[in-house]
Amino acid sequence: MNEPAAVSFDYTKTSGMTEIRLRLEFLTLRLRENLKNNPMATLLEIGIGTGDCTMMLASEFTNLTSIDLDPTVCKRVAKRLSDAGHAPDRIICAPVEDHTFDQHFDAIILQNILEHIEDPVSMLTNLRDLMTPSGRLYINVPLAHSLHRLMGVELGMIPSADALSESDIEYGHFRVYSPELMRDHIQCAGLRQVYEMPYYLKPLSTRMLQDLSDEQHRALFRLGQKMPDLASYYYAEATLS
Repeated sequence: MNEPAAVSFDYTKTSGMTEIRLRLEFLTLRLRENLKNNPMATLLEIGIGTGDCTMMLASEFTNLTSIDLDPTVCKRVAKRLSDAGHAPDRIICAPVEDHTFDQHFDAIILQNILEHIEDPVSMLTNLRDLMTPSGRLYINVPLAHSLHRLMGVELGMIPSADALSESDIEYGHFRVYSPELMRDHIQCAGLRQVYEMPYYLKPLSTRMLQDLSDEQHRALFRLGQKMPDLASYYYAEATLS
């Protein structure tokens, strides 16, 4: 595995955004469905970011481990957990590839992580060793063919929908995924994709949509499912082959 690219963007600015909250609500539904018969399920969150996903997972599941290589992020989110009455002792501050885990996991969560990894196939391949026989990876990535990226092409802001924009570089992205590329990376890692869903139609940038109502964001979420060729995000689940 390898470390994420250096990031100059402050992800705390996106904490609590409706667009992200809807993504986490859907992830919660999928985890509940898949783990409903396993009350002691073990979960591993890779990359903590704002901590919003960590807080959601901690409120829903008992056996959560979260890992991030940024000490500032780990300290901040540990305080959020503690303030909310959750145990913060399962936050590990280390690169994933350098840490030896003492258990296997029923769910490994990779929310907007793989686009930050130089060699995602290597990461996915190594994560296979951390999965229980019935374990799943829960993957989310931004999509190249998003309507707002196509708008950027029309405006001459990026040469093609899959080209790295200034914001991609600021976020530390190595690539912009297509569904085909994500499926290929999963297959090359020796995993089997068992679920997929493009979602959220983003006509303009996140900043320009931030004042929309909750109802409007939910409508955009559903429209992305109905118009997958223009959706902004791709959600996938993968199991051992």
